[in-house]
Amino acid sequence: MKILLDTHTLIWFLQGNNQLGEKNKMILTNPENTKFLSIVSIWEMALKINSGKLIISQPLQNFIPQQIKLINLNLRYIYQLSVLPFHHKDPFDRLIIATSLIEDLIIMSIDENFEKYNINLIWNEKIKFRN
Repeated sequence: MKILLDTHTLIWFLQGNNQLGEKNKMILTNPENTKFLSIVSIWEMALKINSGKLIISQPLQNFIPQQIKLINLNLRYIYQLSVLPFHHKDPFDRLIIATSLIEDLIIMSIDENFEKYNINLIWNEKIKFRN
């Protein structure tokens, strides 16, 4: 599987947070699955660190493991926003959704607003594939 991690998914995975769930841990530790992270997630984390809403155990530049592939911001993702329904107002999440649509990736997220979109989505036992 090619999985695009939502920001909270990455943080929970790297910090060993039990909210991630055993099924998701198994998926993320399976070497056959490729894990992707949008650069906007790093931007979001930097803002949360700066505001005191997120505390991580090391500097942000050392936080992301090398086995997670970074996806840079691309104009195609921004253009996708112009036709993306406005179910979700968070700009970082909207860019993650747009990225998943353009790159045909499965998003791993607990965010219920993601379910309103025609995307591939996974969280533990719940799997939704777009039409």
